[in-house]
Amino acid sequence: MKNISNEQPQVEKITLLKANDINIAQDDGQAANMLGKHYQSELETAISETNISKSSGPDGIHWQMISNLGQRGRQRFLDIINESWRTGQLPRDRRRAIVIPKRNPSKEANPPESFRPIALTCIARKVVEK
Repeated sequence: MKNISNEQPQVEKITLLKANDINIAQDDGQAANMLGKHYQSELETAISETNISKSSGPDGIHWQMISNLGQRGRQRFLDIINESWRTGQLPRDRRRAIVIPKRNPSKEANPPESFRPIALTCIARKVVEK
């Protein structure tokens, strides 16, 4: 039996990856960038599928604010999402959450075990996570 450390690393060629029938990835790095980029249609789907009854998070932005963005506002929001994805950095408010205890209705109100934490995160983060 061969020792794993003696084996040569396996390299596989990428499958051709096209974006918008225009760009073709030439290597793994380009393919990763193409897969990481979010598109307007994905944003529209995520906005339409986000639960409108969700509470706002620490940034104070409500669901209606994002859903009522015009075309330029949505494009700017998409630019921010893509820049965040490209750099691997989240805006500070999107890393925060308001944590509140919620009582389990089937348990007594006094012991701490009767509660579970609920994290209120930013609506913008919820849209991106879709």
